Amino acid sequence: MLQSVLYELTQSISSEMGYIMLYNAGGEQELELRAVTADGKIATAAYQENIQQISRTALNQGKMIYANPEEGEIHSYIAAPLILNEKIIGVIGMVNSHKGETFTEEDRNMMHAITSQVDTAIFERLEQRRMRTILQRSVDPKVVDYLLQQANLNVLYGERVNLSVLFADLRGSTAWAEQIPPEEFVSILNQFLGKMTDIILEFGGTLDKFVGDQVIGLFGTPVQMDDHAYRAASAALKMQAVHHDLQVELQNHGQSVPDMGIGISSGEAIAGEIGHSIRSEFTALGNIVNLGSRLCSAAEAKQILISGPTYEMIAPFAQVDFLGELSFKGIIHPCKTYAVLGIQ
Repeated sequence: MLQSVLYELTQSISSEMGYIMLYNAGGEQELELRAVTADGKIATAAYQENIQQISRTALNQGKMIYANPEEGEIHSYIAAPLILNEKIIGVIGMVNSHKGETFTEEDRNMMHAITSQVDTAIFERLEQRRMRTILQRSVDPKVVDYLLQQANLNVLYGERVNLSVLFADLRGSTAWAEQIPPEEFVSILNQFLGKMTDIILEFGGTLDKFVGDQVIGLFGTPVQMDDHAYRAASAALKMQAVHHDLQVELQNHGQSVPDMGIGISSGEAIAGEIGHSIRSEFTALGNIVNLGSRLCSAAEAKQILISGPTYEMIAPFAQVDFLGELSFKGIIHPCKTYAVLGIQ
């Protein structure tokens, strides 16, 4: 896309060379050359140094700059910062040597008109790339493609959504880890995490993160769904079944993995990209997330505990045991708690 833009622009205003420099992916605000025409000229050290200086000047002044130097290899140049919503993206520039023409006011007007469109297009592309980078680690690729096709980039910025959060972890994993060789522990744990992740994705959920032997899944974000509680409960039941099969398989090979407990909570939370440019993740924050964690901690081996709101959403389909109103650390009010036995 950038090469096509540059080619058309250089043809429109009779420029020997055009370039686009963008801030690098790490966000350190170091300009990187991302597209250029007339590669032979940009290869020279003099051109590279001049272009860097011109680009920095355009960024510092925050506006289009132009000049016709009397000395040096550059005879005429135009450079404009790419800025959208007060966010600096990079710089676009046109350069002519002494063999080329002097850029006119008409050329500058053309440059200004095109730049106002280029910054929007580049920003959208960069945001799409960032969305794919963030979500592809935790969402089914088909879901990422769907979001990109919908041009729904706001999901990364944070929004209040109704969702269900699922926590699953092994019971007594610390003691288990001390009883087996490290390489065996890592191998089995990776099998466990992989199988649980596959099930979360199978039911349309999002992998939030791993915390040691704990798996956290979100249902209802980044793609909103009305049946998020049903999906979460269905996933939990299959997770327990698949985990049992894994235990049997390992036992046949003289190995073992502890039982698992699961907690599910439903309600409103804030979901979005949390972290730093160096490392960030798509996750959810809120009281229901804390409650889901507490339910998981309280769950006994092979048990699935759900909150009252989760039960209300799946009541027509679920078989449960009501355990009463339980109190959890960090949760102000007692919570109606249910153990899921099955779901239709």
